[in-house]
Amino acid sequence: MSMYRFSQIFLFLSLLAALTALYFVKKSSCDRIKKLSSYQIKEETFLIKSPYGFPALSLDASPNTDFTEALPSLLKTLLPDEGHVLHVGAKSGIHTLYMALNHPKIHITALEGQPKEYDLLKQNIKLLHLMDRVKTEYFNASLTENEIKVCLDAEIPTQKPDTSSQKMEQTMQGKNCHTIHNKAIDKTAWPKINYVVIESHLEANKALLGMENTLKKNGYPPVLLFPNVTFGQQIKDQLKQLMHEGAYMVYKIAQTANKRSFSVSQIEMDEAQMNEPCFILLTKELMPILI
Repeated sequence: MSMYRFSQIFLFLSLLAALTALYFVKKSSCDRIKKLSSYQIKEETFLIKSPYGFPALSLDASPNTDFTEALPSLLKTLLPDEGHVLHVGAKSGIHTLYMALNHPKIHITALEGQPKEYDLLKQNIKLLHLMDRVKTEYFNASLTENEIKVCLDAEIPTQKPDTSSQKMEQTMQGKNCHTIHNKAIDKTAWPKINYVVIESHLEANKALLGMENTLKKNGYPPVLLFPNVTFGQQIKDQLKQLMHEGAYMVYKIAQTANKRSFSVSQIEMDEAQMNEPCFILLTKELMPILI
């Protein structure tokens, strides 16, 4: 065998070995990426694989995944095929993105008042190229318009009965502080709203009280409240009046034992102390007993 022929064979085998090694390195890297659930980009910013399979930016490496097994079927049943959905308390937008990706004919307005969450919400919308169907508003849905100071690393002082919340806010000290702008939804103007999703259970009462005229103007669209809502007396009285007028019925939607479906039961407002893991649905439509 000539030296030239030998060198050709040697070059071929070397190239084959290099390609084989490259293949296994790439395969190993892909396998590691598939198993990777989150990657920290910078402080308080993680690129995660959401519970619904798509990539998203989050403040947490492992965001809350409650109800992720059953929520898709619930939203598929409850959300309209098309129209305008108002999402109150969208946070970084995991559920906003899910609704937009799985209901391609709906448009969403997402509200969020926490600045870091709002920044990630906007980035996530761009990440998944949903800018044409998902719009954002930077405020916290409330009853009145004002601003509050929040320090996430501050110690909350003991509140005396005669201490106003404004005085408490002024005494809060910390490095991780931001200002939240509160505003009533009734002070805004949007296209016709066909459905409302309220994800922030802590602000649900104020959000509902601040959108009374909006609900009326839009013909009382269905309102889905995420779990752990506890209704105050003022919102109870308002909803009782709406129930009396036939604008709404109130349903409790609880996850079943198999965690892939929900039981539905109509309730009276006196029963609506919902500090338990169940959704609340306000709608004028009759609902089935199982979703």
